[in-house]
Amino acid sequence: HADYKLVEAGEGIYKVVAKDYVAQVGDEKFESLADAIAAAEAGETVELLDNFTVAATSYSNGYRGIVIGNGITLDGNGYALTVTGADAGGMNCAVYIDGHANIIDLTINGGNRALLSNRIDGNITLTNVVLNPNGNYGLNVTMADNANEYALTLTGCTLNGWNSYDDVFGTVTFNDCAFGWNVSNTYATLKPQCNTVLNGCTFAEGFTLDM
Repeated sequence: HADYKLVEAGEGIYKVVAKDYVAQVGDEKFESLADAIAAAEAGETVELLDNFTVAATSYSNGYRGIVIGNGITLDGNGYALTVTGADAGGMNCAVYIDGHANIIDLTINGGNRALLSNRIDGNITLTNVVLNPNGNYGLNVTMADNANEYALTLTGCTLNGWNSYDDVFGTVTFNDCAFGWNVSNTYATLKPQCNTVLNGCTFAEGFTLDM
């Protein structure tokens, strides 16, 4: 049966157990969020089915948890994605956007950067997303080339810690977003370096707008 699998319970002993699905693309379910994202085609939606914790893996600039791009939408369905092993260190991150993507209804926990991108090839939208870094940065977009024609739009999001982006977007828009402190109460900061619009946003006491 597709919803069950055979696992080894001891030497020469096996048992049938239910698969622990964590994500879905269309009608197909996956036990790994990374596998679901890899299976999704451009523009498709990956749905999270439960709270999910994943260990970061190494890449050229450090450690990262989940990579998403290709115009894929990651729908968290109100659940939390927690990434371990990427808290300390410069470019370590929980979620890395490679190109362009959409994220909705998701809490992202972990990473020195909760959300990082340094390659942009389309619009990025975040809707009802909570960025909870275990390090310093909630949102960080840096060193991206040829992206000034694209937009970054955040609606109903909570961004904790230091949030910054280089001059890499045509416009960045925050609609009804909240800016708060990171877990160590070191930063509650927004450092915009391109055209930025803030509509109906709230700011924690002591928040800094670093121009």
